[in-house]
Amino acid sequence: MRIMERGYLITFIRTFLVIGLGLTLLITLIGSFNDSGSLRPWDPGVMELTYLSLLRIPNSLMAIMPFTALVAALLTVGHASGALELVAVTAAGGRLRNIFAPILTTGLVLSLLAFAMGEVLVPACERESIELRSSIMGVTSKLKITGGNIWLRASDGSMAQLGFYSNASDSYGDISIYSTKDSRLETVTRAREARHTEGPVYWRLNGVTRYTVESGRTERFDEIEYPHLPDPSELSGGQNFTSRMGAFDLMEYLGKLKAAGFRNPELSMELQSRFASPLVNLIMVLIGVSIAARRSLGGLRAAAAGVIVTAMYWLVMTMGNTLGLAGVLPTLLAAWTGPAIFLAASLWLYFTIPE
Repeated sequence: MRIMERGYLITFIRTFLVIGLGLTLLITLIGSFNDSGSLRPWDPGVMELTYLSLLRIPNSLMAIMPFTALVAALLTVGHASGALELVAVTAAGGRLRNIFAPILTTGLVLSLLAFAMGEVLVPACERESIELRSSIMGVTSKLKITGGNIWLRASDGSMAQLGFYSNASDSYGDISIYSTKDSRLETVTRAREARHTEGPVYWRLNGVTRYTVESGRTERFDEIEYPHLPDPSELSGGQNFTSRMGAFDLMEYLGKLKAAGFRNPELSMELQSRFASPLVNLIMVLIGVSIAARRSLGGLRAAAAGVIVTAMYWLVMTMGNTLGLAGVLPTLLAAWTGPAIFLAASLWLYFTIPE
């Protein structure tokens, strides 16, 4: 890598880190104040609030990465353009696209990093955050996410593994209930479905097979009463448990829903967005470099053009999500049309930079 290429790359990374860390710190502080207010009745300690704030950092960083990448690219290339360095490069026979190639590679790395964070780090921090909040509030979190499986602690002490939960029909599907006695496994009950009903018995299991470990006896029932699962509000009342899943876990979970005959456009859009959204980091870098390298625009115009293009991107993405959720477009097309259009447009801008 030549000295000039290395210099621009270092400037871009330094600018990205300074702006990104500053915005992340600001968002984290705002979140800390919100946590302090919402948890005040339980008198949380300073260390607990600090830990909650740290758990917010990966999610905050993912949210501001595209904007930070755009601004860093605009400032890095815009400064070089304003100092007439780009004129000197082209006059000496250099090609701007080659000089800025390392910055684009960094944009691709940022996209891959954003996907990895969304797959591993963010769900893990979300799970830890919920456990910590439950501990501060003195309640036991009944809902656990392990891989693509949902685990619940039933009121009789049993552990229930759920294939999926459908809030549209207030039903669980593909259920295994493990009951213990004196710390030993007593029975394993499997059911095709658990449907919520009104009245003193809240749940009825359908398509049931019960295996008693000690006797080795297997029993089958069309339907049995089982009042020990949590009320649906404990799952649907503000608990977005898919945020605790990675993209591949969510894919597995959505597959179970589809196999059971349930259609969930919202989860389908979320899954596609998990793969499509990280691409915005590369797109923003391409747009920032391509606009700032056009010396005829000037610094102020380049910044304004960058903001306008970014606003257009989010507008197109929002429209695509709306059409996908409404069923007007297939979720795959709705989630990927915006990134594909803007990636093609940003690549065109980059390869038409005046040399």
